Amino acid sequence: MNRFEYVLPKDQTFRDIGRPVVALSPDGRRFVYTSLGGLYLRSMDELKARLIPGVEENSIEPFFSPDGQSVAYWVRGSGLKRIAINGGASVVIADGVGAPFGASWGTDGTILFAETAGIFRVSANGGKPELIIPVKEGESIYGPELLPGGDSVLFSVNATGAWGNADVVAQSLSTGKRTVLVKGGSDARYVAGRLIYALGDALFGVAFEPKSLTVSGGAVPLVQGVM
Repeated sequence: MNRFEYVLPKDQTFRDIGRPVVALSPDGRRFVYTSLGGLYLRSMDELKARLIPGVEENSIEPFFSPDGQSVAYWVRGSGLKRIAINGGASVVIADGVGAPFGASWGTDGTILFAETAGIFRVSANGGKPELIIPVKEGESIYGPELLPGGDSVLFSVNATGAWGNADVVAQSLSTGKRTVLVKGGSDARYVAGRLIYALGDALFGVAFEPKSLTVSGGAVPLVQGVM
């Protein structure tokens, strides 16, 4: 694991800090972040970030393709788009989509994103989004991710109005069965046999088997003082 600091240049400012502003590529070699001028890409072997040409200035919530060669993002008034990390012409994935409550790009070539009505799925090549997990009454959901095996979706559920009391769950697409994995946590991601999730101002990790949807051992704090 590598740790380092990156200070934004004086001429750059994060855009819409109430939503995710940074995304890390699956291989850990690059990260992208939002700014008032568009999306910037920084490679770990380079000292400076560069603006991705062709991305609109009002783009937010970036996330990488599985191979790390493309970035998807949301544009106010235009919906979901994607573009190669080297820039060029952007491709519309789904128009008329509101700002998502978290999104991810799966190895099966589909994108999952959450909205008020529930979790939607759409091809990364574009198409009409399909509602695959409707929300239940009184719920808010966030951060869908397709787990290995392609049947279960990992996401966070808030039924109390306070994300500090949210749960991390997985729901089967074939049976609709929902399994609570972590009580008291949110914004979870599956990373190499671990669930990484947020609670308060810290990130925690716990051992997780995605096929059986079982969590084992105790949670370990990984990073503290996280906004």
